[in-house]
Amino acid sequence: MELQTSPAIQEDRFSLSIPASIEQITTARVFCSTLARHLDEGEEFVEDIKLVVSEGCSLAIDEGASGPILLEIVVTAHELLLQMEFMPSTPGERIPDSGPARAGPRLTRLDVVNGLFPGARVERLGERAVLRVSAPRTAPLGS
Repeated sequence: MELQTSPAIQEDRFSLSIPASIEQITTARVFCSTLARHLDEGEEFVEDIKLVVSEGCSLAIDEGASGPILLEIVVTAHELLLQMEFMPSTPGERIPDSGPARAGPRLTRLDVVNGLFPGARVERLGERAVLRVSAPRTAPLGS
């Protein structure tokens, strides 16, 4: 009988902390798009992730984020996970964009993100809010 063990999951983490201000959205977009290009993700993916970052930063600013917005990207062989964490001005209250996608003419920021990456969600972690977006890798790790 041969004992087989699973190899440890290799992951890389990249993070950036920015002030919650409109002027810093470009910094967040450049950080994420540069990383995606470095990982050899396609231009369509790069454009989509830039839009997600813009919407996530705008959501944090709309919610009156106090303190910084923390962006973290976790990269595995098969997945890229983007997390944007912030402190809303009203800790504990439900963030309007955290519900399911709405039908009708008024789309929320989360609706836009879900159109690109289905399954995106906003979660509460104590007083903080986290936007989580997961996407399959389009380029193999180490390419």
